[in-house]
Amino acid sequence: MWYTADVDVQFMPDPPVAGFTWEYGPALPGGTEFDFESVSVHELGHALGLGHRIAPGEVMHYAVTNGVANRTPSVAEISGVNDKMAFSTAATCFNPAGSGTPMTAASCSTLPITLLDFTGQKNRQQIDLNWNTLQEQNSLHFELEKSTDGNRFYSLGKIQAAGTSTQRRDYSYVDKQVTELNYYRLKMVDIDGRYEYSRTILVRDPSATQQVWVLNNPFTTILDIRLAKQATDPVQFELIGLNGAKVYSSRQSGGDNFTLDLSGSTLQKGVYILQTRNGGVVFTNKILHQ
Repeated sequence: MWYTADVDVQFMPDPPVAGFTWEYGPALPGGTEFDFESVSVHELGHALGLGHRIAPGEVMHYAVTNGVANRTPSVAEISGVNDKMAFSTAATCFNPAGSGTPMTAASCSTLPITLLDFTGQKNRQQIDLNWNTLQEQNSLHFELEKSTDGNRFYSLGKIQAAGTSTQRRDYSYVDKQVTELNYYRLKMVDIDGRYEYSRTILVRDPSATQQVWVLNNPFTTILDIRLAKQATDPVQFELIGLNGAKVYSSRQSGGDNFTLDLSGSTLQKGVYILQTRNGGVVFTNKILHQ
């Protein structure tokens, strides 16, 4: 039996490179910054028994590069930790489906899905996402998640998995809500509720024009809104009834991810017009309150 009893990781006040600083998040590191969270996860990987790999873009890659964030362990890295834990009769591993409930060594195993590749490519006004598996056993579905900052992800949709397959399976998804920075990851869910994440990929579109999307339309109490580009100035949101009367107004600081909470309002069910004002431009969305 073995287990990690104690871990001591020492960080210098500044990275060991002259002229560079730490980025503590949640923002991504700039060109003269090293990502503190990426380095922390890397060192904790060593504490759990993982060694260096030649795998650019993954947590345990042998070299840390300024301006790059690798904060999420890959499927292979999680599998490596679980395999090491399985050698101990008292080992436990994290069970996502159980909200942190420990699992015994006998059940400490990775999902029976072999993910070959996961890619994204800009195609005119959309992004084509493709992934494939070599084999699957008792797989339920893939949930495709997106983020505009690499930290806060939301679901784009669920794609049915093969269930059980010993042949290559190809999957695809088209994202038409293209922003400047488009981060994607796959949540691979098994029939028993267990899941793992793929690596996170980034597709850039510097030419993206400003747009406004309402992610949950129809809605009940919360409006989840995304902008294609970061708004540096405050953003004004107004909800207008079909009779022209303004029924809700909110002014929020700049960004590209906004939430409007209407749970305390007396909003009646029906169709409304959402007006989003930023930089002298007004964007209009028709929404349905249920």
